[in-house]
Amino acid sequence: MDPKTKTWIGAGLTITGAGLVWFGLSRFKSEETEARVDGEAAKELKKEAQKGNFPSLSSFQLKAFADQVYSVLKHSAVADDKARAETLLKEMNNQADVLGLIAAYGKKQHYWFGLPDGEPQDLPAAISRELSASAIRRVNKLYQERGIKYRW
Repeated sequence: MDPKTKTWIGAGLTITGAGLVWFGLSRFKSEETEARVDGEAAKELKKEAQKGNFPSLSSFQLKAFADQVYSVLKHSAVADDKARAETLLKEMNNQADVLGLIAAYGKKQHYWFGLPDGEPQDLPAAISRELSASAIRRVNKLYQERGIKYRW
């Protein structure tokens, strides 16, 4: 193998290695942030439980709702189904359900034409970014009628 080819192969391996290290570190940062968000929502859920307020939905249902919300909102402006996201948010029956949904969602990456769009976001950030003001008002109005204190 000639020296020029060896140089190109070495450079390619170095760049690939650096990319893998960067990706690994950024993933670690994301998991750390997600754990902090989950912890805050879990702390609020614990406070609700101490007041005797428990989720009406199981943790599996809340995770499924969180995954569905992410699925319909993750592709900014291209394949979003904002009406479906609004419907899913309206399925929450009490304050503990909303907090459980936020905890189950964690932080997730959104995309714009298949490319990552900014940093991973928690559910409140995703909702305020993706849903219209009128959709948020409708959800908040329903929450108020149900006695849910949380507002998007």
